[in-house]
Amino acid sequence: TTTLSTIYSNEALTTAQSNPYTLDANGCIAGDVRYRGLKTLLIKDSLGAHVRTLDNVGSADVSADIWVIPFATMATAIASTDARKIYDGAVLLVKDRANSTWDVVLSSGVTENTYDVVQCTGVATLSLVLRLENGNTINVKALGAKDDGVTNNYLIFKACSALLDDYRCVNFDGDGTFLVTVAAGSVPSVSGDDIGIFKLREHRGVTLKSNAKTKIRIEVDFTSGGSLAFLHAQGAREFTAQGLNIDYQASGAINTGSDCRATLFHLFSSDTNPSASNTIRDCTLRINHADGPNFGYSEGADAGKVIGIYCYGDKPGGIVDDFKFINNTFWDTTARVVWLWRTRNSVCQGNMFLQSGEYPCFRCLAGNENLSIIGNTFDMIQDGTFHSACIAIYAQGTDSYGHVIADNIFYVANGKAMELSEATHMNIHHNIIYWPSTALGDQREGITLTTLNAEDNHVTIDNNWSNRSFVILGTGNEINVTNNTLAGKSIGYSGNATAGNRLGHNINGNRVLGAGSITYNANSGQCNGNTIKAAEYHGIDMRATVATGLQHVQIHDNFIDEFNTLLTAGTAPNTYHGIYIAAGNCDVQSNMINADSVVANSYGIYAPSTSGDKTVITDNNMRGAATGNYGANTIVFNNIVGNALVP
Repeated sequence: TTTLSTIYSNEALTTAQSNPYTLDANGCIAGDVRYRGLKTLLIKDSLGAHVRTLDNVGSADVSADIWVIPFATMATAIASTDARKIYDGAVLLVKDRANSTWDVVLSSGVTENTYDVVQCTGVATLSLVLRLENGNTINVKALGAKDDGVTNNYLIFKACSALLDDYRCVNFDGDGTFLVTVAAGSVPSVSGDDIGIFKLREHRGVTLKSNAKTKIRIEVDFTSGGSLAFLHAQGAREFTAQGLNIDYQASGAINTGSDCRATLFHLFSSDTNPSASNTIRDCTLRINHADGPNFGYSEGADAGKVIGIYCYGDKPGGIVDDFKFINNTFWDTTARVVWLWRTRNSVCQGNMFLQSGEYPCFRCLAGNENLSIIGNTFDMIQDGTFHSACIAIYAQGTDSYGHVIADNIFYVANGKAMELSEATHMNIHHNIIYWPSTALGDQREGITLTTLNAEDNHVTIDNNWSNRSFVILGTGNEINVTNNTLAGKSIGYSGNATAGNRLGHNINGNRVLGAGSITYNANSGQCNGNTIKAAEYHGIDMRATVATGLQHVQIHDNFIDEFNTLLTAGTAPNTYHGIYIAAGNCDVQSNMINADSVVANSYGIYAPSTSGDKTVITDNNMRGAATGNYGANTIVFNNIVGNALVP
C-alpha cells in the first residue's frame, strides 16, 4: 500500500509527527521515529528521486543507519556515478569487504591510502572512509585482506597496524588462510623501528583476535638479513592476543646482529617505555626454520634467532611486568618457544608444547622474578638427537627468585624435563615427568638443579613423579627434596661438597623405586623417611669426597629393600650396601634395611673408618641377609640384625 501511516516521536506512541519525515543535512534521523507493526519504508533524496525501499520494517529497526546503501564490491562502489547513492554524507555497506560500513566524504578533507580511506573513481571529488565496528574494531577484510591462501596480505596488515590506537581491536575472522610473504631484501632492517608486521608503541588495551576457522601463515626469507616479528610491542600495556592461529616459516641465514631474529611475539620494555599486563591466550602457534631442528642450536651466528614468544626487559629498570601466556598450543615447533629475560610476575599456564627441535621449550635468562609455570604439557618429540630441556632457567642469580613450576606434565623422548641453573627461591611440585624409553642412557635427567655457591637458595622439590633422575649440582644451601616418587631412577649429586657449603639439604619422604638410590653429598641436613626399593646400587650413598667429610647429617626412618638385587640380566654382581657412610658426625637411626640375599662384602649398613666426629648407628633393623660392617670412629648399639639384637 502507498497509504501513509501515522508515526510518533515517543515510545508511548502518544505524540504524532509529520510523515514524510525529513532527514537532517547528513541524511540522518535527528530525533526518534516510532509506530505500530511492520511498515514499508521509502527513502527519497532531496529532489524526490527514489533511493531505496525496505519492506517489513519494525519501529525498533529504524535507526540512524537505516538508509545504508549496499554495494556488492568495493570496485563497483568507488566506480559508481549514481548521485542517488554516491554523495557527500551517504553511508555504504560493501559486501566484499566483510559487510563493512563506509562514509562518503569530500576528498579534500581526507588523505587516501587505499585501505581505510579509498578514492572514488566515478565521482573524483568523493572518497570512502571506513567505519570501525562497534567504534573500535578493525576487520582486516574490510581493509582488503583476503583469506584465500594466495593473496599476500603483508602491506594490508601493516596498514592495519598503523590504524591502531588505545583500546582498539583487530579482527582476523575468516574461513581460510591469510598469507603473508616477505621476500629477501624486503625484511625490515634491525636498526629501524618497523620490525613488526603489527607494531605497538606505548599502546594500551589493544586486542588481536580471530575465530577458530582462520589461519595466518607467514613466510619470510632472511637471506639478505633483517628482523621481523608478527607483533613487535615496545612499552605496550594490557595487550591481548586471543584465538589466533599463526604458522611462521622462516628461511635463509639470519644474520649475526644481536637483534636479528624471526619472532611471533616480541614484547620489549625499557625505563621510559614500561610493558605490563600483556596476555597471549587460546592461540595455536608454530614457528620454524626451513633448515630444520638444528638451525641456531649452537651458540654461534644464528643462536636464538627463531623464537616464538620473546619478552625482554632492558636494564636497568625496564622490567616486563605481569605477562601471561595461557591455554595456547605450540605445535611441531623447532625453535625456542618462550624466552623470558627480566620479567616479573609472568604466568605460563595451561599450554601445550609439541616440539621437535633441540631448543628448550621455555627458556629464562637472568633477572626474572616470581615466574609461574603451571599446568602445562610438554611433549618433546624424539628425532634421534639429544635435546636440551623442556624448561631451562639459566643464570638467575640473586636478582631472580620466587619461581613456581607446578602441575606440569613432561613427556620427553630425549633431553631433560628441567634444567635450573643458579636456582634461588624456587618451588617445584606436583609435576609428572615421563620418558617413553629407558634406552637413552642415564644423562636424560628429570630435573637438574644447579645451586649458587654459599647462597641460601631455598629450593623445594616436592610431590613430583618421575621415571628419570634428579641431580643436584653446585654448593648452595637450603635445598629440600621431599615426598617425590622416582620410578627406576635416583636422587643424587654431581660434584663435591666443600667446607661450609651445601648446608641444610633435606632429602625426606621420597619413594625411589626400581633401580633407584639416593646419593647424599651435603654437609648438613636430613635424609629421612625415604623408601628405596630394588636398588642396583647403594640404597643411600653418603661417601664424602672432601677431606673434612660430611657433617651433621640425620639418616632416620628410611626403608631400603633389596638394595643388592641385580636388575640387569647377564651382568656380574657388584658390591653394594643398603647405607654406605664414610663421613663423621652422622646420626643413623631407626632405618629398616632388607635383603633376601647379597653378594660377598655387601652390607645393610657399611661404615668403614669415618673422618671427623663420631657417627652414631642405633635402633636400625637389618633383616634377611643384610648385616652391618663398622670401622673406627663409629658408635653402634641397639640394632637388630636378622632376629638378634646387637648391642
